Amino acid sequence: MTLGARATLVPVDGRVYGSIMRLTYGEIDELYSEPSVSAYRPESVLAQMADGSADLALCFILPTPPA
Repeated sequence: MTLGARATLVPVDGRVYGSIMRLTYGEIDELYSEPSVSAYRPESVLAQMADGSADLALCFILPTPPA
């Protein structure tokens, strides 16, 4: 795992830990409309919760990490 300048995960096979947030599509659009994060792309992931349950989630990933 690698952390980018915005504490953003860069895609690498493996496991990561984080938080799940419930947002509307409008809230997501507003959040990712800022030019500094507009290159991030949503990717579906299966999030496994601490209690063992799992749920689908969107994870926003920077396809090409900045140099």
